[in-house]
Amino acid sequence: MKKYLNLPKLFLLILVVLFSVSPCVYSKELSGRFIKLKSEKYNYIYADYTELKDGRLLISKGTTKFQIYNPKTNKFEKVTQPKYGHTFVKPVLLKDGRVFLPGYGKNYIESRSSLVIWKEPYEDCEFSYIYNPITDTYTKSSKMLDYSPINASVLLPDGRVFFVHGRPDRNSKSYTYAEIYNPKTDSFESAGESSINVEETIVRVGDEVYSKEEYEYNLYKEAKEKKAEEKKKRIAEMYKYAENDLRNKLNKKLYDDEEKPKEEPKQASVSEIKPVYEKRELQDNSKDAILLPNGEVLIVWNTYAVAEIYNPTKGDFRRIYWPKRKDYNPIPYYICNGQYMFVWRDKKIVKIYNPVTEQIRQLDVPADNKMFAGIAEEYNLSNSNMLFISNFDDHAILYDAESEKFIDMDVKLRDWADSSFLLLNNNQLLTYGGDFPTYSGGAPYRRKMKVFNIKTKKLKKVGYSPIFHNPIEFIKLNNGNLLLETHVCDTINGPCYSVFYLYKVKSKKNR
Repeated sequence: MKKYLNLPKLFLLILVVLFSVSPCVYSKELSGRFIKLKSEKYNYIYADYTELKDGRLLISKGTTKFQIYNPKTNKFEKVTQPKYGHTFVKPVLLKDGRVFLPGYGKNYIESRSSLVIWKEPYEDCEFSYIYNPITDTYTKSSKMLDYSPINASVLLPDGRVFFVHGRPDRNSKSYTYAEIYNPKTDSFESAGESSINVEETIVRVGDEVYSKEEYEYNLYKEAKEKKAEEKKKRIAEMYKYAENDLRNKLNKKLYDDEEKPKEEPKQASVSEIKPVYEKRELQDNSKDAILLPNGEVLIVWNTYAVAEIYNPTKGDFRRIYWPKRKDYNPIPYYICNGQYMFVWRDKKIVKIYNPVTEQIRQLDVPADNKMFAGIAEEYNLSNSNMLFISNFDDHAILYDAESEKFIDMDVKLRDWADSSFLLLNNNQLLTYGGDFPTYSGGAPYRRKMKVFNIKTKKLKKVGYSPIFHNPIEFIKLNNGNLLLETHVCDTINGPCYSVFYLYKVKSKKNR
């Protein structure tokens, strides 16, 4: 009787031996266990994660609902909540370890049908705050130059914070487009005037749409090329030799090449169709701001499909011209080779921007590319390639930087339910999701955990999770463990909140 009572202990001992492997960097095998963490019941849904200087994670929804997760203790630390904040503005970690919380401006709702703007200014909306995670205290900054909504913030290499505002207040005669906050002097200064006029004139030439500057630049290029050809002919006219001089054959060849009938262009050039000038309708000018390797800032106006570069040393903006003015809503991605990719999902267009030459060129993309069904995730690989996860059954699509081709990996990473992904290293992608019935007849379900090998295109199951909540996001911690954000609702109508789990990784060492 006694030995049967010891069977559960023996079983537990076997499990301990099987799973107690020395932790290390991810290798070919991935195993571990989930531990539910005790946290505040905040409804994050894709939280913002700011890694602090001491290795802790500041978890927030924009600049609201603060918690700090400590990987050393595996616990959430309750912290003082910001007095004011906004879900669309992200915290910025300063070089001294403090956290800059940009002011978020006025809250307004606009109805395009009735053109009525309702505004309710918040108290202290013209101020930003500095959060000290060591002392858990907030300090109000000096007054901002403007307090219209902020769309993007970038920490400059010199420690200052550059941020661009949203659309200007229609009731204001002037506004500050971009500001720079200096934490050393606790002061704000204007970053200068944008090179883009939000109410600029556009030019329609047939089906093509250009900005006025772009159209005039095209005319300038055509005129310059025409002058170059005329100069070439004038030089040839200046040198005529004796009748039997062989140099005349060279001139003849030059003229023959010039007189060859040229292929008719598919579309008439800019100068052949009468241009129509008109004012562009004011729209929402949401933006992305990306820090370039040379310390400059690339600013993309998503709705207008135009871009400009800010030079913090000179304090000026210069505009980038898109090949086609009518391509709206580009999504910018950084490629490890120093270039940037812009994807227009609705138009199935991909363009590459080189910040060194400031040239933009379009790539050839197959019309049936599943990436354009919508991009769920994107990952930068160290070899300058990119891995895209499509909303189309979570297809994996590889962008090969060398050939500049998009390769469908011919794998579906999702079975049934929502999925969450995490790039473990340059070759391994963890996929978590899909439902697996624990018994015949349906629910309850457990989540499948698989590792997708990008090099071999193999998808391998590594286990199941006891968690029934919807997966939202995986975060890889410095100690090799994983933090999983899930989402749960008490009832169909709520309340809903985020639940966090720690996945303690135990993987075999490479031999």
